Amino acid sequence: MAIKNEKLIADALGSGYQWSSERVTFSLPIIGSSWGYAGEPNDSMYGVLSESQASRVRDALNAWDEVTALTLTEVNDIVGKGQIRVAFANVGTSEAGHAYYPGITEQAGDIWLDDNLKNVTFADNSYAYFLLLHEIGHALGLKHPHEASGLSSTVLPTELDDMRHTVMSYREQPDRYQLNFYINESNNLAYSATFVYASAPMLLDVLAIQALYGADYTTRTGNDTYRWEAGEAFFTTLWDAGGTDTIDASNQVASIINLNAGTFSSLGSVSADELKQSLAAQFPQYPSSWIDERVERFAADGTLYTGKDNLAIAYGVTIENAIGGAGNDTLIGNSANNILRGGAGNDVLESGSGSNTLFGDAGYDVARYASSSNAYRVTQNGDSWELASLNSGTIDVLHSIESLEFADRSFFDSVEAQQVYRLYQAAFDRTPDKGGLSYWISQYVAGKDLATISAGFTYSQEFMALYPVGDTSAFLYGLYDNVLGRTPDAGGLAHWQAEMQKGVSAAAVLLAFSESTENRINLAAIIDDGFWLA
Repeated sequence: MAIKNEKLIADALGSGYQWSSERVTFSLPIIGSSWGYAGEPNDSMYGVLSESQASRVRDALNAWDEVTALTLTEVNDIVGKGQIRVAFANVGTSEAGHAYYPGITEQAGDIWLDDNLKNVTFADNSYAYFLLLHEIGHALGLKHPHEASGLSSTVLPTELDDMRHTVMSYREQPDRYQLNFYINESNNLAYSATFVYASAPMLLDVLAIQALYGADYTTRTGNDTYRWEAGEAFFTTLWDAGGTDTIDASNQVASIINLNAGTFSSLGSVSADELKQSLAAQFPQYPSSWIDERVERFAADGTLYTGKDNLAIAYGVTIENAIGGAGNDTLIGNSANNILRGGAGNDVLESGSGSNTLFGDAGYDVARYASSSNAYRVTQNGDSWELASLNSGTIDVLHSIESLEFADRSFFDSVEAQQVYRLYQAAFDRTPDKGGLSYWISQYVAGKDLATISAGFTYSQEFMALYPVGDTSAFLYGLYDNVLGRTPDAGGLAHWQAEMQKGVSAAAVLLAFSESTENRINLAAIIDDGFWLA
C-alpha cells in the first residue's frame, strides 16, 4: 500500500529554505577559481574534481533536475560562479561532506566533499555517490528527516526514516549488504559484504522536492522500458512523466512488481534459503555449512540484501505494463490499462481498475481480483477469459490463467487443481475448502509431489478420525465407500490387502484410489471443465 502524507513528508524533509528562481546555476571549480567568503575552504588549497568525478557530480545533479521543475544549468566557475559549487576541502572529522542551504549569501548552495574522497570514483550504489545525492539535496533545500533544523521542526516517523525511503536519512535501511562469494588466491572460498546504497533521489525525496519546486513533466515522456541486470543489487526510484512504460523483469528469477505510484517493488528477490541453495550449487567443492553460516549471520539481523523493496515508483507516475521472469512472480496492476505478463513460473497477477490484459504464460498462474465474483460477467473463450466489470464497464482479457481468485470464491481450471481436488475429497470425504485447496495446489506446483501431499493428509487428525488406518480391511472398506461410493469387489479388495501386507503405505493406496479411472469418471462432471469453490 502506498504511504502518503504529503504535508508531513514535505515538512519533515523541507528545511524551509529554497531557491527563488526556477533556474539554478552550478559550477565545478577548476584551478584558478576563487572564493569570495572568509573561512572557506578549510584547506589552504581547495581540491578540484577530476574530469571523471565532475561527470558523476553532473549525473547526481541531473538526477535531481529530472524530478523537479528546477533547471540546473552549468556555468563556467571562473567566468561566473554558480549558485551551487562542488569541490573538495578538509570538511572535518565528523563529516564526509557539508552543504549549505539555498540563500543569498556567497556560500549558499555550496557543497564541500571531504578530501579523503579525492580518489574515489563515485560509482552507482556506492557511499560516495549516495553522499553526492545527499549533499545536493541540502543545497536544494532538504534537511535530515530526523532533525528539527532550518525553519522546520517536523521529523519523519521512524518507519519512514531510512535510506530506502530518502537519501537525506542517516539511518541504514534493512536488506543492505550484498554478499559476494569467490575463490581467493589461496584457492579458498571467501566472501565480501557490500553495502548497497540508493542511486537516485528516493520516493520521499521526490515528493518533498516537488513540493518545493513542482515536478518536471518533460522527463521520460516516451515509451520506456525499465530493466536491470540479473543479480544486480540496487535501490532506486522511477520518475516517468508519460508514455506507455514497462517494468521488464524477464531476466530475473522472481519479482514482486507493484505498478501503483508510491509503492515499492522487489525485483530479483531471493530468500536466504534460496541464496544458500544457489551458492552451494555454485561452489559444490566447498562445505555448504561454511556458506550457510555467513548467509544466516546477515539474515538473522535483517541486513542481508534480498532484493526486497529495491524499486519505488514515485507519486504521480503511471507505469502501464509489467513482465515477470522465470520464477514465481506477483504482478500488481494500477488504474491504467495494464498488460501483465507472468512469464515462466507460478505467478499471481492482480488486476487493477483499468481494462487489462493478463498473460499467465507457462506454469500455474492465478488472476486475483479484490472484488466479489458477482461484480463481473465472466466468459470463457477456449483457453482465454473475459471479465467485464458490472460497475465500471472495464473489460479484462486473460490468457493462460489456471485459476480466478475473487474475494468471495475462486475458479480452478487446471490438471493440478483436478488432481489435488480428487486427493482432497478421497482423504476427507468432502468437497475441499477454497483455502485448503489453494494452499495444497501451491505446494504441488512448487515441487511437492502428490505422494508427499497424500502422506501429509494421512497424518492429519481429520483423516485418522475417518479411516481406521491400523485395520487394513476397515481402511480399504472406507476407501471404497468414501472414494468410489460402492462396496469392494472381491478381486480388488484382495489385491489391495495383499499390497498393504507387502508394505505399501496407506498414503500410496489413498493416492491410487484418488487417481483411479473409476474415481476420475465419477468426478469428471464436477471438475473436468473447471469448478468454483467458496
